[in-house]
Amino acid sequence: MHKVKKPYPAQLLVILSLLVSLLYTELPVTCFAAGAGQTTSSAAFNETQRQQKEEGDRLTAEADAAKQKADELVLEGKLNRLNSDSADIQLFSQTVHLSMPRNTASYTFRIPNGTVLQDGCYLNLDMHISSTLLENRSSITIAVNGTNLDTKWILSVVKNQASWWKIPVPVSLLKTDGNYNTLTITTAQRSIEGDCADIDNPSNWVRFDPDSFLHLAIAQYAEPNLGNLYSYYFDNLDDGFSLKNEFILPSNPKTTDITYMLKAASAIGSSSRWKNLLDFKVSKSEPADPNIKNKIYLGILQNWSGNANLTLPGTLAENEGFLSVKGENALITGRDEAGLKKAVDFFSAPAYLNQIGGKSLTVKSAVSDISAGIKPNNSGYYTFQDFGYDDVNLAGAFHQTTTMNFTQPSDVSSGAASYVNIKFRHSKALMPDSSLLSVYINDTACGSVKLNSSNADSGNIKVRIPAEALKQETVSVKIDVYNYLGKIDCSKDWYDTAWTVINKDSELYFEPGSAGVTPTLLNFPSFPTFSADNTADVMVSTPDDSSPDNLTVMSLLSVRVGQKTGQAFDYSLCSSAAKITEEDKKKNMIFIGSNDKVSLPEEVSAALGVVPAQDGTFRIAKGLTLTAETLQNKIVFQVIRSPWNFYKKIYVITYDKGMEKNLQDFLSDSSRINKLSDGLSVVDARNHVTGYTIGADAGESQKKVPLSWERIKYLIEKYTGIPVWAAGLILVLILLCLYLLIQAKRNKKRFEQNAEKIRLSMEGNPRASEEPDESGHGASNGGPDQDSREEGTPSQLPSDADSPERTKKNAPAHFKDDHR
Repeated sequence: MHKVKKPYPAQLLVILSLLVSLLYTELPVTCFAAGAGQTTSSAAFNETQRQQKEEGDRLTAEADAAKQKADELVLEGKLNRLNSDSADIQLFSQTVHLSMPRNTASYTFRIPNGTVLQDGCYLNLDMHISSTLLENRSSITIAVNGTNLDTKWILSVVKNQASWWKIPVPVSLLKTDGNYNTLTITTAQRSIEGDCADIDNPSNWVRFDPDSFLHLAIAQYAEPNLGNLYSYYFDNLDDGFSLKNEFILPSNPKTTDITYMLKAASAIGSSSRWKNLLDFKVSKSEPADPNIKNKIYLGILQNWSGNANLTLPGTLAENEGFLSVKGENALITGRDEAGLKKAVDFFSAPAYLNQIGGKSLTVKSAVSDISAGIKPNNSGYYTFQDFGYDDVNLAGAFHQTTTMNFTQPSDVSSGAASYVNIKFRHSKALMPDSSLLSVYINDTACGSVKLNSSNADSGNIKVRIPAEALKQETVSVKIDVYNYLGKIDCSKDWYDTAWTVINKDSELYFEPGSAGVTPTLLNFPSFPTFSADNTADVMVSTPDDSSPDNLTVMSLLSVRVGQKTGQAFDYSLCSSAAKITEEDKKKNMIFIGSNDKVSLPEEVSAALGVVPAQDGTFRIAKGLTLTAETLQNKIVFQVIRSPWNFYKKIYVITYDKGMEKNLQDFLSDSSRINKLSDGLSVVDARNHVTGYTIGADAGESQKKVPLSWERIKYLIEKYTGIPVWAAGLILVLILLCLYLLIQAKRNKKRFEQNAEKIRLSMEGNPRASEEPDESGHGASNGGPDQDSREEGTPSQLPSDADSPERTKKNAPAHFKDDHR
C-alpha cells in the first residue's frame, strides 16, 4: 500500500489562483463587448477557444510537474502523505491492462487491526480506454469484499469524469481487523459488433494506472502491540509498496548484535515478500534518520538503560530476553547474550509473536525453528501440492492461463527422463474440436491435448522437461487452456460452464542427476532451502563490519534474502579469509567489500570471473570483455557454488571505492535487482546492468554430486531395477551361498583325505594313524607338510624303517593274521 499520485492542496491552490487570474483578465473584455452590443465573430470565438486550450494545457503541465515533484519528495522521504485524518492507499504496483471481452481482476490490501474509519472513504480510479470501445456494449463494475459498489458504461465514465472515476465506499464494507480486503474490477468490453469478434483483439483495451488509490477517512489509528507489530510497522497505510525500518545498535556493537540484527532483518523480509522498495538504515546508539518512522533498538539491556523512548523491563533473570513496543519504537533485548538470542528468535518467528496481545513480553523459552518446507527424496517423484499448490480452476470462456514454478532438488540438474504429468478435468460442455490444453516449460511449447469427452472426468498430459530447462535452478510450467463453447454471448463470463481444473496431485519427476546446476544471479540473493543440506546459516565476510554504511548494506541484503526465500536465516560474521573456520565452510556465504579491501579465500577466487587486487589490478577470466578501465566506478556481482559444501552458494559483491551509496540504492529497488543475470553482472553508476557468462576455465563448472549413502541407494535402484532392501537381501544370499560352497569344498577335501588314510591304514601304512587336521591346515589339508612330500624332499622320503616289509615284521600278531 503506497501513497499515490493525486492533486495536493498546494497544487490545487496554484491551479485556483491561475484560474482566478484568468477570469479577471477576461472579464473587462467580456463586459465591454456586451455593452457595445457587438456580436462575437466565429474567428474570435475560435481564437478564444484556442487560448483557453493553451491555458488548460499549461495548467495541466504545471499540475503534472507538481505531482512529479511530490513523488520525488516522497521517495526522498521529505514528504509524508499520511495526514492526521485520512490516508490514500495505492492499489496497483504497475499498470493494469484488460483486453478480453470479459475481464475480472482482483487486488488485495490490509488495514491494520485497530484502525477506526469514518464516513468519507472512496475509491479513485485513473482509467484510460481504447477509442474503439462501443458505447452501449462496454461496462465496468466495482466490488469490495464481494459487494458491488457501482456499475457504469465505460465511455460515460471517461467522458464525464475526465478519466478519474470516484466511487464512494461504505465503511461497513471494509475490514479493519488486519485481514485482507479484496477489490474486484469486472469489465465487459466490445470494440467490434458480432459474436465474440473481440477475442484476441489488441484494440479492445481498458487501462488502470498505478496512481489509482483508495482514500480512507480515519477517525483513529491503530495502536501497536507485539501481536500486530509486523503489520503496523511493515504493512501500514503510508508505506505502500515500500518497506521501511531503522535498526539502532549499541555504540560499539558486538558481533552477536550484528548477526542478530541480520536475522531480524531476514524475518522482516520473509513476512513482506511483495514489497518492492526498501528504506533501511542501521545506526548506532541513537536514531539517525528522522524520515524513517519505525525504529528497532537491538542489544543487551545495559545499552538502553534510561532511554525514555523505550519501554524497559523491571528486572530480568539470567538468560531471559525481553520484547516491547512503544509507539514507533520497538526493543529487542536481554539480560545477557543468551537472553538476547531468545528475544531475537521470538521476534523472528511471527507465528509466535502474533499471539502476544500486550506491548511487552519477557521471553524465557527458546523457540524452535518452525520453518517447514518440502524436502528432497530419493525417488525424485513429487506432486504440485508438495510445492504448495492447490487445485487451480481455470474458469471462463476462451483463453485461461496459470503459471507454476518448481525448484530443482538440491540445485542439481535433473536427468533427461524428468517430466511433468499434468492431471486435469474439465466441463463436458466444451467443444472438443477447438478446446485445448497446452503446456509450456520455461516459455517453450512442450505438448498439448484436446479437451474432449474421453478426458472430461479424468485426463492427463505427460511432457518431458527440456534439457535447457533442466540447466536452470527453477523450472517454470505454464498451462494454457482454450475453453471453447462455440457461438456464445461474449458479454458473459461463462465461469460456471466453461472451466478446466488442474489437479493438485499432478506429478513432477525430477530424475536424480549427477551434476549441479551452474548458479546464476537470476534469483539474487537466495539460498537453497529445497536441499539435502537445508541448514539456514549464512556467513557474511566484510573487511569493515561495523561502519553504518556497511551495516546498512548487510541489512538490505538480509531483507532481500528473506523476501526471496520466505525464511529467516541465522548469520555469522568473518572479517577476513584467514579467519574462516571449518564450521563456516559448511554455510552459505556472502563476501562484500571494496576492490582494495575485500578478502577472498583462494578456493573462492579460483572460481570467480573477476578478482580485484589491492593494487588496483584485476585477475579477469578469459573470454570476458572487461578490463581494469571498464571496471572503474562499477559494482560487480558474482555467484558460485561453494568449494567446500556442494549444497551451498557463495555471493561475492565487490565495488570501486566510493560506490557504497550506489550499492545501497541498487539493493533498495527490486526492479533493479531483478535485472541481474548469468554468473557475473556489472552495474554502473546509473544502475545499468550487464551480465556475463563465466566459462568453465574460470573455475566454475557443473560440479558432480557428492557420493552419499542416499546417492548410493539411488544408483543401486537405478541400475538394478529393484529396491535397495531387495538388492541388499540378494547380496546377503549370494555371500551366504559362496560361503556354503567354500565350506562344502573344504569338507569334501577332508572326506577324501580321511578316506585315503583309512585305505592306507588297511594297507598297513602307519601314516593312517595320524589324526586329521580339523583346522584345515597342515598335511591333512594341503599344508606345508603335504607340499613338502609332494615335492619329494629328502626329509620326507620313506626310510627303511618305514618300508612295507619292516612294517609287517614289527606289526602285532593279530594284525599279521588278519592281513594274511
